[in-house]
Amino acid sequence: MSTPPPTHGLRGELRAPYGNLIHGWAWSTTAPKRRWWVEILLEDLALAVVEARLHYPGLAAAGIGDGCHGFCFALPESLLGDRGRISARIANTDRSLPGTYHLGGPIDPAKAPLPSSLPLDGELVVSDGGLHIHGWVNDPSREDQPVTIVFYQEREELCRTVTDADQRFAAALPLTLADGKEHQVKVLANDRQMPGSPVSVFSHRRGVQHLFHGIIDRIGSGIPLSNLTAEITVMDRLLHESELRLPQGLSFADYPAWFDAFESQEQPLTTPGTPFLVLIRHGQELGRTLNSLVNQTHAHWRARVIGAPAGVTLSDDPRISAETTEFACIDADAPAEDTLVTFVEAGDHLPPHALAWVAQSFSAGGIDALYTDCDHDGPNGERTAPWLKPSWDFELFQSVDYTHHLFVVRAACLNGAKLNRLTDLPFIAAEALLTRSPPSRPWHLPRVLYHRRHTATFGPKMSERRRQRVQSLLETIYTNRTLEVLPHQSGDPSLRYVRWPADNSPKVSILIPTRDRLDLLRACVESLLSHTDYPDFEVLILDNDSRETETLDWLKQLSQEPRCRVIPCPGAFNYSRINNLGVAASEGELLCLLNNDTLVPETSAHWLKEMVSRLQQPDVGAVGAKLIWQNHMVQHAGVVLGVGGIAGHIGNTWMDRDSGYRHLNQLPHASSAVTAACLLTPKPLYLELGGLDANAYPVAFNDVDYCLRVQEVGQRVLWTPFATLYHLESQSRGLDHAIPEKQARARREIAMLHRRWGARIAADPYYHPSLSLYARQSPFEGLALPPRDRKPR
Repeated sequence: MSTPPPTHGLRGELRAPYGNLIHGWAWSTTAPKRRWWVEILLEDLALAVVEARLHYPGLAAAGIGDGCHGFCFALPESLLGDRGRISARIANTDRSLPGTYHLGGPIDPAKAPLPSSLPLDGELVVSDGGLHIHGWVNDPSREDQPVTIVFYQEREELCRTVTDADQRFAAALPLTLADGKEHQVKVLANDRQMPGSPVSVFSHRRGVQHLFHGIIDRIGSGIPLSNLTAEITVMDRLLHESELRLPQGLSFADYPAWFDAFESQEQPLTTPGTPFLVLIRHGQELGRTLNSLVNQTHAHWRARVIGAPAGVTLSDDPRISAETTEFACIDADAPAEDTLVTFVEAGDHLPPHALAWVAQSFSAGGIDALYTDCDHDGPNGERTAPWLKPSWDFELFQSVDYTHHLFVVRAACLNGAKLNRLTDLPFIAAEALLTRSPPSRPWHLPRVLYHRRHTATFGPKMSERRRQRVQSLLETIYTNRTLEVLPHQSGDPSLRYVRWPADNSPKVSILIPTRDRLDLLRACVESLLSHTDYPDFEVLILDNDSRETETLDWLKQLSQEPRCRVIPCPGAFNYSRINNLGVAASEGELLCLLNNDTLVPETSAHWLKEMVSRLQQPDVGAVGAKLIWQNHMVQHAGVVLGVGGIAGHIGNTWMDRDSGYRHLNQLPHASSAVTAACLLTPKPLYLELGGLDANAYPVAFNDVDYCLRVQEVGQRVLWTPFATLYHLESQSRGLDHAIPEKQARARREIAMLHRRWGARIAADPYYHPSLSLYARQSPFEGLALPPRDRKPR
C-alpha cells in the first residue's frame, strides 16, 4: 500500500476561472521537478484529478521551476448552473491549495475577463524518423483559432506550422539537425512554451549503412580507429535504436549453436582475485563436477566435499578437501569476509569462465548475493533447456527455486550459518538480505554459468523440506501475517503454493466502461454478480453514450440492483478519461478496472479474494489476473516490455493448463505491467499517481504507463494465475488496425510510450536479455539474436 506524498515546501494556488475553465498551479521547493496531481473538488465531491504539468506564464520568470506546473480543468456544462464551492487540493493528501470559487449561476465566458495566466495544454511526439515532430495543442485563451507552433534551437528559428481544425500539427525539422549530434529543440505555441519542450532530436543524414561503409573504407585506407570515434559513436546509437524497434529472434531448437556463439566464446575483461568457497555434497558423477572446477580460468577457489566416505582421496589438487560431516559450517575454517560462498550439486558442472564472470560482477561493488542462469545436459551431452531467469522476483522465489543454480553470496552475510542441506544457501542468504535495514536483495547475472546433469530430479522429500524452508523465511519476514506454504495444485513437487489470506475485506469498486454492446455487458455483469464470492464490492457501469434502446432499458433495470450503479461518461471514447471519471464516483478502498468483454467462470468465484490477498502484500501497487480466450488459450499472463519494440502479452501460445516457460503460466510472479482488462489497485495510489493518462493514452498502453508509474514510486506489480477470467479481447470496440483513424491514434500512443519509458522498454527487468523480442515470436518462445546487455541487474 502507498503512503501520501510529502507536501512540505509546496506552493500554488487556484485562480479565478475563465468561463468554465478552472486553472491554477502547484510546485514544491523540495521537489522542484515533480509534477503534482491535483484534485478539483465541488464541495467534498472530487470532479477530476489533473496533473500540474502545463506551461503557466510568469512562473519561470518568478523562479518557480521550469514554468510547466499549471493545471486546467473544464467544468462540465451540467454543473454550470449549480451552486457550491470549487476548491483544489494535492491528490491523496489533505493539503489544499489557496483560492476557492463559488458557483452561483450560468457562466458567460464572454463576460469573464481573460486572464493572461491561462495555461497551455498539449503533447509533443518525436517520430521514429528523428526529424519529424507532431502533436496537439489547446490554447483556451484563443478557442476556435489555429495555434502557431514555432521550433527553435537556442535563439534560431528552425521552422513553424499551425494547427488544423482538430488542434493537431506536424512539422519536419531542417536537414542541418541530421548531423549525428543530439539537439535540444524548444517548441513554442502562440509564443508560450509547450508541455514537453524542449525535445531531444538525434539523426544522421547518411544513415547507418552509409556510415558503416564509410568507416570500413577509411579503415582500409589506413586511418586508425582512434580517429573514427565520432562516427562509431553515432553508428552505435543508431544501431541501438534500430535493434530496439526491430528486434530479431531465434528458435530454442538452435540453443546449442546460440550457446556456442554467445556464451562459451565470451569471457570477462577483468579477473579479480576474489576467493571462492565451493561446497559440494558427495555423490554420483562427483569427478565431473571437480574437473569443471579445476578447469576454471579463475584460480582463487577452494572446494569442500561434504559427506565424503572416511579416508577417501578425491583429487590431487590441494584446493579440494573432503569432510565426513553431513552438514557445512561456513565459519568452519574462518573464511575471509570477502570470500564468495556457493554450492554445486554432484554431477553438475560449470563452464570454464563461470567463477571469473561472478568475480568480475562482485568486484563492481554493491552486490552481496548473486544468481546466474543454468541449462541442462542433453542425452548426448549437448546444451539444452536453458533457464533464462528474471531479475529478483520475491513472488516467484516463494513458489519455485529459480535462484539456486548458480547462487553465490558473500561469507560476511551468512554469520557463520550451518547448512544441513547445501541447497538451503539461497534461503539463508535471502533472509539475511531481506531482514537487514534497509533491506537488500540478490542480483541477477544474466549468463548461463551452470550446467545441470541430465539425470537431475526433484523428489517429494525434497519438496517438503523446501516448503518448510519458505514457510520459515516468510514467518521471519512477516511476523504479523499467517501464511501457508502448500503443495502446488499441479502436483509438481518442485513447485509451491503460498496462500496469503486477506487481512480484511475492503470494499472494491469494479469499474466497467461500456457503450452499448448489451450482449457483452449483460453477460459480464451477470457473471460478476453470480460467480463472485467476495463479500463487499460495487459494480459501476461507466456509460459512454449508449444509444440503443435495449441497452438503455437494461441499464435502468440494473439501477435496481443494490450493488450496481450507472455513471454517465459522455464524450468521445477515451478509456483513460472514462475510468478516471468512474474513480471519482467510486466508494471502494480498492479499484478493479474491468473490461465489459470479460466473464467470470463459475469455477473462479474466488478470483477477487485472490487478487485482494495479493494486493495486501507489502509494497504491492497493482495485481493482474490470468485472462483466457473461450478456447482456453491464454490471452494474458502478464506483459513483457520491448516485444516488437513496444510491449506484448505473455502466454498467447499456451493453453490454460500448460505450465508455460519454466512454469510461469502456473505461478504468481512480478511483471512490468498487467492489462487493465482486469487490474486491481488501491484507490489512494491511483489518485496519487493521477489515474490513467487520458491525454497520452486515450485507448492503448494506459495500463502499461500506469503500471510503470506504480513501480516508479516503489510498488510492485504482480500477476496471479489463481484469478482466471474469460476475455473476448477488443470485441466491444474493435481492433486498432481496422480503421485509419485508430491506426494514427495507435502510432501516437506507441511514440508516447517510447518517449516516456524508452529506457525501461529496452530493458524489462523481468524478461531476460537473451530472450527474443521479435514481434512474430511470443514472449518466452525464442532466443534474442544477438542478446542484449547482460550486465548484473
